[in-house]
Amino acid sequence: NSIGSLVATMNTTGMLENSVIIVNSDNGGDPCGEHLVGDNHPLRGSKMTYFQGGLKVPGFIYSPNKAYIPHQARGTTYDGLMHHVDWVRTIYEGVVGRSLDDDGYDTSTLDSLNHWQAITADPDDPQFADSDVRDNIIFALTNHYMTVIKRVGGSDIKVMKNMFNSSWF
Repeated sequence: NSIGSLVATMNTTGMLENSVIIVNSDNGGDPCGEHLVGDNHPLRGSKMTYFQGGLKVPGFIYSPNKAYIPHQARGTTYDGLMHHVDWVRTIYEGVVGRSLDDDGYDTSTLDSLNHWQAITADPDDPQFADSDVRDNIIFALTNHYMTVIKRVGGSDIKVMKNMFNSSWF
């Protein structure tokens, strides 16, 4: 309802045509107690865990403007390995079309990659078939525990060490 109200207002004010709306969950659902009835089935785990139920989240991108999302990309899915920090470059460089480096930002410690070209590519274009922007995500890495996802040949491999267990809820 909130997103629908926002879109209606943007449409009424003429802002929608020149906008890109990105909706992305922050974590998996939290199936804890009576009032937090999140359900990540069939994925294992929940919010605050490193299992897929806590990491793999839904999202969508919408714009009525074909300059932002070309016809061939509309209604498609993007299965690239993406970390939430990647939205920084994806929005700034991909959507806005400006370079963080050229605009004076110190990006030497920024672990963000631009996925916009891969997200909006024609899925039938062989140039973009299996084009992974990111091939790994490090969620936790210390001397005592770790969770790392690595994409190898189109499949994801996850290594977890000394992470607490999470039931299926």
